[in-house]
Amino acid sequence: MPNHVGDQYGLFFGEAMNLSHFYRQLFVDAMTKFEPVWEEDLDSLYGFRWTKNNYPNEEQFQITMSQGGDPVLMYSMILSEEYLKTTIYEQLKGFKSSFELSLVIVNKKLWLNVTVSTDYLEDSIMGFISMARSQLMNIIDCLITMPNPSYQTLLHQFSK
Repeated sequence: MPNHVGDQYGLFFGEAMNLSHFYRQLFVDAMTKFEPVWEEDLDSLYGFRWTKNNYPNEEQFQITMSQGGDPVLMYSMILSEEYLKTTIYEQLKGFKSSFELSLVIVNKKLWLNVTVSTDYLEDSIMGFISMARSQLMNIIDCLITMPNPSYQTLLHQFSK
């Protein structure tokens, strides 16, 4: 029987507590119960990473350490090249969020990212993922396809 909260995760008073491992275990426990389709990437070089491929767009969740030492949670939705032909940049730029939002283009795919330091986390990890997913879906639902944009024009737009 655990004597205190950290015991169930192997974290005891007096030991150096690795918060990223603590948050990893919280996510594993919640994911196993509520969204067991997440798959952990054991080859992740920076922190912990899981992917989820059961939706039209791939999802990713990461736990990394910030320079300040606090774990950072990042939920990402990975979109196809077709989204480069939309108003996604304007929608993301104008969207109000309590989280940090970013967009990255890698190999002609768009990574929409929602990030929060655990210092500012106000919900559970699954609550954060739910809110992050909801915010990104609100952005995606409002997109307008642009008439015949060139790929170079789009890359220039995103580099501003």
